[in-house]
Amino acid sequence: MPSNLFHRFLLLALFLEVSLFAGFEQAMWAGDLKIVTFNEDVTPKIGVPVAYAPARKIVTPLYARGVVLLSDEQPVVLCAVDAIGIGNQGYDTWREKLAEAAGTSPERVAVHSLHQHDAPRIDFATGKIMEEQGLGGKNYDNEYGMQCISQVASAIRSGLKTPQTVTHLGIGKAKVEQVASNRRLLGADGKVRLMRWSKSKSPEAINAPEGIIDPWLRCLCFWNEDQPVAVLNYYATHPQSYYGQGDVNYEFTG
Repeated sequence: MPSNLFHRFLLLALFLEVSLFAGFEQAMWAGDLKIVTFNEDVTPKIGVPVAYAPARKIVTPLYARGVVLLSDEQPVVLCAVDAIGIGNQGYDTWREKLAEAAGTSPERVAVHSLHQHDAPRIDFATGKIMEEQGLGGKNYDNEYGMQCISQVASAIRSGLKTPQTVTHLGIGKAKVEQVASNRRLLGADGKVRLMRWSKSKSPEAINAPEGIIDPWLRCLCFWNEDQPVAVLNYYATHPQSYYGQGDVNYEFTG
């Protein structure tokens, strides 16, 4: 059965959808909730493999940011990482180590990669297999991945010493235009007639309408009296202003 804390956030999400159709911010009482925030620089060194090439330039730093939610139940950890992907044993290890640091279970840890296309991949099992085949360091750097996890776990342990009280929550949403789009362009018969690929150069595809997408950026803000403590933003997109050249950056989503 879901915990009471998860029930609260489910109700919050439903309230967000039902009450904020007009796109304004409202406040909700948070109850007995405390929060820990963390923001760790996880920028790789030059030469570390990122996405499709070794890192050749640092355009912006990369970060692992998140919150730990504290209540009368086990803590909940939410973490967003500037990475093109975190998978398999990499994902399991992130959750296990952050859970250990926060004093909770891995099932109560969510780790999200923001999918920038000049950011690292973290997948320890695949990295190990490639090493065994003489391809170590080509697409994955397991040492870098473990260092990221260690940094974030340490930040969580430190932050738990000084959690902040959440007095209320702010919620809102706004429509985003001309950023995301549906890859599939349909013809008059309702069938796919054209695809927008990641590097689409087709003028027709570029100039076509966005199509059916979720256009809303949704926001949840944790407040301590009149001070914002943390803001969670949600928007579905595919960030690729930079793509596969090794120019490390956090894109417009970072």
